[in-house]
Amino acid sequence: MQHVILLLVLACVAMPSISLARTPDWIEGMYWNVHGRDNVQDLEPAAKQGNRNAQFQLGTGLLYGRGQFRTDENEGLRWLRISAEQQYAAAALHLGAYLAYDKDSVDEGIDWLRRAASARPAASGGEQPESLFFVTSRDEITAARLLGMLLLAGPGATEGADWLRKASEQGDRVSGMLLGTAYIDGRGVPQDRARGLELILGAQGRSTLTALSIAALVQVEGIGAVPDPNKAAKLLGAKSDSNAEAYYYVGRLYHSGFWYEGAERPLVDWFLRRAGTTAAALKEFYGRQRDGGTYRWSDLDRALRWYRRSADAGYIGAQVNLGLIYFDRNSKYWDCVEGKRWTRMAAVRGDPTAQLNLGTALRGGCQGGGAGVSKEELEESVGWFQKSADGGHLSGIFFLAGAYREGKGVPRDAKKAMELYGKGVDRGDWQAAQEISRMYAAGEGVPKSTELSEQWISKAVQLRHSSRGSGSEYFFQK
Repeated sequence: MQHVILLLVLACVAMPSISLARTPDWIEGMYWNVHGRDNVQDLEPAAKQGNRNAQFQLGTGLLYGRGQFRTDENEGLRWLRISAEQQYAAAALHLGAYLAYDKDSVDEGIDWLRRAASARPAASGGEQPESLFFVTSRDEITAARLLGMLLLAGPGATEGADWLRKASEQGDRVSGMLLGTAYIDGRGVPQDRARGLELILGAQGRSTLTALSIAALVQVEGIGAVPDPNKAAKLLGAKSDSNAEAYYYVGRLYHSGFWYEGAERPLVDWFLRRAGTTAAALKEFYGRQRDGGTYRWSDLDRALRWYRRSADAGYIGAQVNLGLIYFDRNSKYWDCVEGKRWTRMAAVRGDPTAQLNLGTALRGGCQGGGAGVSKEELEESVGWFQKSADGGHLSGIFFLAGAYREGKGVPRDAKKAMELYGKGVDRGDWQAAQEISRMYAAGEGVPKSTELSEQWISKAVQLRHSSRGSGSEYFFQK
């Protein structure tokens, strides 16, 4: 058990809007270095001699204002065209993507992407060492994916599905998932929801949790069919057919969300649109995603709704996590009274995590800084830490030790604190070892000893490698 802060907040994400001097995040690998120094002076002579790689690197450098390059859209596009006209897939890919997404010249962008998706390496024959920087199939696959995405959105949906299928057959799991969305929607292929979910789940385990999470969200949101939270919960690990358990698993998915790769942004974007996210909300999501620089999605509004349904039915995990959301001082949901109410429901039923969270809240964790905490609340908090520790919660032991060490809610007793920290160390808690080191360094309840302090800090470092223990406030119910 780790004492890590798991207060999960909304991170709204999807494909970013595109502006000048920014390549789409879902295009992997913007350029290669042809020369040791990546600048106009080194690249332009080689580009003028016909080296496609230098032309490509020069074009992307000027187009995106990369590194030492000035931003010059016209010159950048000119060199990319010259390279692309020589069947250089990477150049055609970036040229097509830029025209389609930045310049809104979708038809012209599609033409270049078709050329990129069909390109093959040309024989090396010039004076420049092009053979060292050959066209890779990755460029063709990425072009096929982007081409499929663009065509699916218009009258060329059938061709778009074909390109996604081609990329998927070459091992591109993102294209396979996007093809799955086409089957769910019936775009370019006969509508077949079962086939669509099969394609999305086909990427499971090969990268992030995106495939599994999206498939579950499709079930719970009822995209293409009647909502079925029980099927979603089974995908997420539910062991029974209980509605309370199903609602909990769905709430946990919305609460914890999932991390995804940049190339998977179009899939997340598809889900958000199909789930009814408005254009204005999407724009806000995109802005937050770009500013934060993180690829993570979650939805606490929906999480709360599902947790309440589960908690009202008596599911302990939902009661714990519902309280956790209300304990988050940095969110719009912060409500100490409501958080304590739900957490206490689970704590009195014997849940060690709820007991730990309630003890922390009572000693002032929810308010912040312990302001206005009464003697009675401090004493009650120690009682809940004791129950949590008795229930086997490693962090319950840690915080109970801290209460005795500080004398909050119980008489100060450094010997008792040392004993409890030792129990935590025996179970692998690195931070408990760290606190023992500090107590020896300060002579706190024990004879001061630099030697013993160093021994215990070494022990803490050893335990830290197993990533167990770190001191926090509240804990998520998994």
